[in-house]
Amino acid sequence: MHVCPKPIGDWLPDVDGRFLGETLTPRRWDGSKLLNVLTSGFEKVTEVVTVQDVTSIVVNSLDLAAAKMYLLLFSFRNTYGSAGSVFIYFNDVTTGYNNQQLYSSGSTTSSSNAGTARYAYAYASQRVTNESLIMRTPDNYTLVMSRSHVFTGSAAAIFFHNVHWNNTANPTKVELRSEYANGIAAGSRLMIFKVKG
Repeated sequence: MHVCPKPIGDWLPDVDGRFLGETLTPRRWDGSKLLNVLTSGFEKVTEVVTVQDVTSIVVNSLDLAAAKMYLLLFSFRNTYGSAGSVFIYFNDVTTGYNNQQLYSSGSTTSSSNAGTARYAYAYASQRVTNESLIMRTPDNYTLVMSRSHVFTGSAAAIFFHNVHWNNTANPTKVELRSEYANGIAAGSRLMIFKVKG
């Protein structure tokens, strides 16, 4: 008589239809073993690198209602000889925004609130790396949570900007605009990712 090396339960599917050791994670065969395939995370939507100094960077073909959330990574340099801001606008609308700012450098901390779409701040001729999330509230207002690492020449500062767009329209276009003409330097880079899965 032949004895089965495994309990019979190992050969039958569980109540959810899976066999022992089987996962819900999709897999693919690489020729020697099964590899898990990621079905969630972020997927790159676009990448823009400026080839000359520009006033703004515009990206079309977004759909926040479908994507649920966008991640923006923005590295830029302020070309102007004075400190200035970069603003974020949706769907060519430049009004109806509120901004809460928190700033810290060394032992100095300050905060402010304004009716603007200020997204990032840069000191005169200095570099900024920025990361932000764009999401919609349950009642379809758009919120931007932005964090910038700002070089001051000899030190660094951190700026947090929360931007609220008082509009329930689905953002399909985003513009990052310097307050100065050609204020975003050549070689600046914007990458936009959306939630995958």
